[in-house]
Amino acid sequence: MFFVLSKIIGFIIDPIHFILILTITYLLLIKAKIFKAFSRFILLLISICLVFGGSDYFSNYFLWKLEQTIPVQIPEKVEGIILLGGSFQAIKTAIKLNQTSLNGSAERAVETLHLLNQYSASKVISVANSGLLNPYGPSDAKLAKEFFKKFKINENRMNIVPLANNTFQESVIISDYISQVGGNWILVTSASHMPRAVNLFQSRDLNGAVIYTYPTDYSADDPIFSLGYHLGNLGNYSKLIHEYIGLVAYRLTGRTKKIWPNLENLPINKTNL
Repeated sequence: MFFVLSKIIGFIIDPIHFILILTITYLLLIKAKIFKAFSRFILLLISICLVFGGSDYFSNYFLWKLEQTIPVQIPEKVEGIILLGGSFQAIKTAIKLNQTSLNGSAERAVETLHLLNQYSASKVISVANSGLLNPYGPSDAKLAKEFFKKFKINENRMNIVPLANNTFQESVIISDYISQVGGNWILVTSASHMPRAVNLFQSRDLNGAVIYTYPTDYSADDPIFSLGYHLGNLGNYSKLIHEYIGLVAYRLTGRTKKIWPNLENLPINKTNL
């Protein structure tokens, strides 16, 4: 139920969808005198969303701040790499041609491959199934396994199974596994997604395992103030809203212990170092 509800809410609060819903609401209310004041408020809200949403500076600044929250941390010895789902696309044509289709978070998979080559004795764990309400094609885990096999990563080093549909489920399954294995693990996910992922793993029981963070696919640099404007910048707000709503929702539903990750507890479970 939480998974379905999160997808519905996520669709509604996506900036483009939200503005469209506000616009339709405004058009429906504009002729009703009783709602005249409310329709003006909606028009003002639409204007604010468009002005700030398209701003090059503000959209990049807020995303940059989020992506800089968690630093890259690399230990000397590594038991394994934790790859969170979201790098692959199940494109039928590519699958028929035995090709790999990567999406906007491709760096997660690429950097995991780099780490596996750098730490030749390490394993990789990935348990993502699909983040879609109506999944189609192979799971994220299957696509990940095929990707690593292409680059000659031994299957004995892979613990890749399609079990989880969101980051919370991934954190529970992976934490259960590494808490039994112990050792140092490197968590790989997008820089904008890392605070939420860290918060989830900080709320799990890791026993003797320690998790180091390795954020990837940065999409914003420290912005210089400008008056540049493009509605494509709404995509930055989509990421921001998705992550902050996720942080709040996980806390309200008891999936995390805090609303924001403990930045003093990095690497995660460092008391066992």
